[in-house]
Amino acid sequence: MTAVGRPVETRGGGSEIALTAASIADLVGGTLSGDPNAVVDAIAPLDRAGARDLSFLASERYARQFAESRVGVVLIAPALANAEGPARTRVPATTAGWR
Repeated sequence: MTAVGRPVETRGGGSEIALTAASIADLVGGTLSGDPNAVVDAIAPLDRAGARDLSFLASERYARQFAESRVGVVLIAPALANAEGPARTRVPATTAGWR
């Protein structure tokens, strides 16, 4: 895993550590689709996520929120990997916890 090698300005819910989409994909054993250099420094639900936030999509129930979101990096359950959404970095997780 590699964090972004520079200080980051944080806001509520963020941290002083920023991760790239590539490092997140590596951590979860996911397959990256999108910009590997996309940087996130906070976690937020899809309905409030911005370009520097990490979120997840695990249920079809939230597909509409994903389609309307501004999320920077999203962890997506394999069954929803082709869900319509913004042109953002998608990391379909392949871990055993996702069915």
